[in-house]
Amino acid sequence: MKTILFMRHAKSDWGQADLSDHDRPLNERGRRVAPAMGQYLCQHNLVPEMVIVSTARRAQETLELMLPHWPTQPKAISQRGLYMATGRAFYLAIADVPNQVQHVMVIGHNPGMTALAGMFDRTSTHFPTAAVLYLRSLKADWAEIAESTTNSEFVSLLKPKALGLDSSSEDD
Repeated sequence: MKTILFMRHAKSDWGQADLSDHDRPLNERGRRVAPAMGQYLCQHNLVPEMVIVSTARRAQETLELMLPHWPTQPKAISQRGLYMATGRAFYLAIADVPNQVQHVMVIGHNPGMTALAGMFDRTSTHFPTAAVLYLRSLKADWAEIAESTTNSEFVSLLKPKALGLDSSSEDD
């Protein structure tokens, strides 16, 4: 069974007005929650073998903070096209994953992540930072899985606050 995780980057810092959106780093909360989510994924046997990640600084930092909590280091592929991608584009990102890979993660941004979650769970109207959409597929071929969202099944939307990984009053 193939496991697919779509993660929205952890909370970013809006405090440096001179930085481009692409170059914004994580804020303190993001630097705290990203490793906690990495630990959670490890504890629940959800460590990916491959990660496809947006080139945006906040997405890259999210991955970097999770890596020390995983027993194996996944192959990481940075894709500029994931920066501000649509929900469908995020889903299509898995099409070229080698079929020997069983567990893949894609790290990106809103509003695409919320749109993607809505394709699988009609009750998912909010995709907070550092949340993970967890899907499974019985198909063996990633290109076939990417052809249609009906080739994957919704397992859950793992939200840091609901998992007790984020004690802040915000849920974005």
